[in-house]
Amino acid sequence: NVKYGIFVQNGFYLHTKPQNNFSDEEIYDAYKEAEIIISYSDEITECIKFTFPGCENKIFRITISVDNLKFQYNEEIFSNKENLITFMPRKKRDHAQRLLFILNQHLPKNWSIKSLDNLRELEVVNFLKKSKVFLSFSELEGFGLPPVEAALSGNYVVGYTGESGKEYWTDPVFDEVLSGDIRTFATKIIKKVKEIDSKQNDYSFLFPHINTLANKYSLDKEKSSLNELIEKIKNF
Repeated sequence: NVKYGIFVQNGFYLHTKPQNNFSDEEIYDAYKEAEIIISYSDEITECIKFTFPGCENKIFRITISVDNLKFQYNEEIFSNKENLITFMPRKKRDHAQRLLFILNQHLPKNWSIKSLDNLRELEVVNFLKKSKVFLSFSELEGFGLPPVEAALSGNYVVGYTGESGKEYWTDPVFDEVLSGDIRTFATKIIKKVKEIDSKQNDYSFLFPHINTLANKYSLDKEKSSLNELIEKIKNF
């Protein structure tokens, strides 16, 4: 007789359960009897609604924040950008290896690629501020943070949305590649490098789009949604 809620961190893992412990039916019953189901992305919400019909009215969407004091973009950062492409190899490492092999045949000699692996957060922040393009190898995500962090740091983000990223994957900052389409991925990167080298865009080109992204996932909005969640729980 304990009232409870469920916080879903990834809509693509609704089927997971302790081995030899719960049946699929018991998982469904757990969602059916929950007072509230908490989501933090559009994709998570849609996965819950589709998987557990009848639970729609229990879902409460909170907003998560990305630290835009660490991951930020201004004229000084723009002026100190290097001809650098960054990526995180933790997801789809084999895709990254295939892509990098192709890119190394085509990239100008004054461009380099940096793997952000086994680094402290401050090191990641500094490399994202230096780089101009970020490669996204997202899998099925609850909410993909690295692409947002890279974008807030003034990077063009090219690659996989992880599905959840579709809620923020908009031009001209983001460019989607279907998962596994390595050739298109390479083509888009090569084209983007040529555009950057031709100096088609200055600091002001990306700023309004990055500012919109920062406002969408601001700390104030996260606090507001959590306060609303607390008030909602008080009424149960």
